[in-house]
Amino acid sequence: MGVREGHVRVGDTVAVFGLGAIGLMAVRLAKISGALKIVGVEPFERRRRLAETYGADVTLDPFESDVGLQIKEITEGKGVDISIEASGSYSALHQAIRSTRYGGTIVPVSWYHGEAKGLNLGEEWHFNRQIMVSGARVESEPYRDYPLWNRKRIYRTVIELFKRRLLTSEGMLCPIVPFEKVVEAYNMLVEKPEETVKLGVTYV
Repeated sequence: MGVREGHVRVGDTVAVFGLGAIGLMAVRLAKISGALKIVGVEPFERRRRLAETYGADVTLDPFESDVGLQIKEITEGKGVDISIEASGSYSALHQAIRSTRYGGTIVPVSWYHGEAKGLNLGEEWHFNRQIMVSGARVESEPYRDYPLWNRKRIYRTVIELFKRRLLTSEGMLCPIVPFEKVVEAYNMLVEKPEETVKLGVTYV
């Protein structure tokens, strides 16, 4: 729904901030929606490389460069048409604002907690006349385009995209552990996020 509510269309340029499971799916969905150039932003190399297999044309490490400036340079000074913020970081949301062109759209699909440190709703936000759309989560019903779209239609659509091999989770489920090792695996997600993406659990 974040990709739909951002109105990603053929020829658009898109930036996705945060390349966990949700961000990776956003990259893939933007690609099959017709985005011409997709930039993925993520500090962990494993996830950046995976995003490139999912359809990102360029990936950037936000700790190694000025992401807002780099995305402007990649887009010939204009910025992307749509930014999807999937990391839950206020700093990433600020970079999404900096990276999005005049009149562009920013879609935060994350939960944000605590004080908004790193977020500056100053010159770039006001002068660029951008639109910020609170990206619908599955449970955020009714959706803006209800009754055309509801939770049941979302589920059916995602399943159909997997059936047609337009969506994949290949490489995303890491680690995959038996149920009895779930607690240990969750600790790994917290302690070594650079080595993980999404936890998979087997019950057999």
